[in-house]
Amino acid sequence: EYQHGYPTAVASLALGIKRGGIKTRYRPKAALLASEIVYDWQREIIEEVLGCRTFAHYGLTEKTVLAAECEGSSDYHCVPQYGVTEVEAESGEIIATGFLNQAQPLIRYRTGDRATSSSTDRCGECSREYGPLFSAIEGRLADTIRTPSGQLIAPGVLTHPFKSLRVIKDAQLRQQAEDRIEIAVSKWPEFSDADFDAETRTLAAAVARLVGEGVAVTISHEQDLGRGDSGKFRWIISEVGKEYVREIMKR
Repeated sequence: EYQHGYPTAVASLALGIKRGGIKTRYRPKAALLASEIVYDWQREIIEEVLGCRTFAHYGLTEKTVLAAECEGSSDYHCVPQYGVTEVEAESGEIIATGFLNQAQPLIRYRTGDRATSSSTDRCGECSREYGPLFSAIEGRLADTIRTPSGQLIAPGVLTHPFKSLRVIKDAQLRQQAEDRIEIAVSKWPEFSDADFDAETRTLAAAVARLVGEGVAVTISHEQDLGRGDSGKFRWIISEVGKEYVREIMKR
């Protein structure tokens, strides 16, 4: 009854239906979007094609903050039973204290994500005493990989080959062109070069399977992959994905 998924993936589905001129009677009650920043162009194409409203929610694996839109507003409502959420006035950074993690409580945890506070402290569309309210989650730009066939691959999908890494310390996907992806990797010092090379080949093959034919996957060895201005590591940098979003916004 509901379409639930990454915004990039659901938007790709809607774009495919529209571009293909496909007639469908599929009309979910709502599209529930999670795990990535939701862009206006994604909402527009999803709502146009699927004929339903989009709802987004924001949360962290660390379980410190949970926020979601209500039935009458597009503002994110922070759930007070989940934790105490603050927005730093100067930077807009989300700072949260969670109530659910009894093993390792995080108190005033600096998430590194940014939010734009709503113009109001209380939602005028629902009766819930939830807050604070965010008009937008800005967060890090989770780049999307785009292939020569036009396929859009969500960052969440691309995380899977990286979850079991043991020898590789850091890895970063870089895309400058649709037909080329570079994986920059660095090694934990206690492992041998042979183990490093073996795990690197396994990672490259897994990424190649995800992105499909027509995309060359290369490896570069680097000692320091660097960090962004926020101090957080950007594990995908796709100039192609950014350009695609710019194209969509111009239409």
